[in-house]
Amino acid sequence: SSFPGRKVAYATIQSNDEHATQQRVAKTEDGGLHWQELPLVNDAAAQEFGIGFVDAKHGWVGTATGGFETRDGGHRWVSAPLSPKTNKIRTHASDGTPMVYAIGTQVQLLETSSQAGQPPG
Repeated sequence: SSFPGRKVAYATIQSNDEHATQQRVAKTEDGGLHWQELPLVNDAAAQEFGIGFVDAKHGWVGTATGGFETRDGGHRWVSAPLSPKTNKIRTHASDGTPMVYAIGTQVQLLETSSQAGQPPG
């Protein structure tokens, strides 16, 4: 799960239904009182893992096949260059400095610009 604000949060939804192809993300805008499911991708192989948001609109989801990015609060998702099985997406370094990094089959430092997914240098 990812909590980019006091009232906004996102969570991945994992399913063991091998026949389900539609992957979804859960979102709340009222601190968890109500949740809605947003479509991520229609692909049975894209089993969801980690999720992370830098603010209420911009975030990433890691799946078994790679990653997805949204810049509009989860309404539209596009493919992102995350490594397969990214299960941790963090938006701050341990000292609180804003920094987005992802851990899956490799460790990646993400840019909040359109050049997301670069390996750390």
